[in-house]
Amino acid sequence: METFRVIPASLHDYRAVYAEGHSYPGIIKEIGSVASGGIIRGLSEKAISRLEYFEGENYFLETTNVDVMGRPEDAFLFVPGSGIRLSSKTWELVEWRRRHKAAYLDRYFKR
Repeated sequence: METFRVIPASLHDYRAVYAEGHSYPGIIKEIGSVASGGIIRGLSEKAISRLEYFEGENYFLETTNVDVMGRPEDAFLFVPGSGIRLSSKTWELVEWRRRHKAAYLDRYFKR
């Protein structure tokens, strides 16, 4: 079994917003904003390939710099392509967990 860790990280000058008509986020450049999330360490090449497959052709990987516990670190970020329309509503993980997590797990993991 693969072992990985998620470590809190921040992406400065970006904001997470809802993809229009969906519960998942996309990221937009917005000077002065901070998008909170996590950096995942310990992923195998196979796991990364699975993530790329899951995100699909409408998202692409971009290298960026994130803040991990006060230190800058290079990371990959899934950025929405032209096939994804983003709203202006800020996406919050706490709200997503409360309103959408159960349906997401049912849809993708057939609980």
